[in-house]
Amino acid sequence: MKITSHRDASKRLTLSIYDYRCEKYSELKQNLKNKFNLKDKTQTITGFDEVFQELFNKDGQVSIDWDIWGGFLVTALNRESEPLVNKIKEYLLLIL
Repeated sequence: MKITSHRDASKRLTLSIYDYRCEKYSELKQNLKNKFNLKDKTQTITGFDEVFQELFNKDGQVSIDWDIWGGFLVTALNRESEPLVNKIKEYLLLIL
């Protein structure tokens, strides 16, 4: 699977795995929560064509999402969280 990095419309660092299936969202999100000791900031929101949740740890805040346009997404919620997103990318490159 190809993992791409880009800036979203709000200029936030975002990882995207376009071809990731929605059915696997919860499993990968839980894997990342365990690996990076991420805690829930918000509840998981599930819509017709999207799923998302904001999480945090001592290193930052991220949103972990899936939608029909971008696939599986990890977004830094502020500039200080960008190193965390980069660590997540390194981990995803190892496991996917």
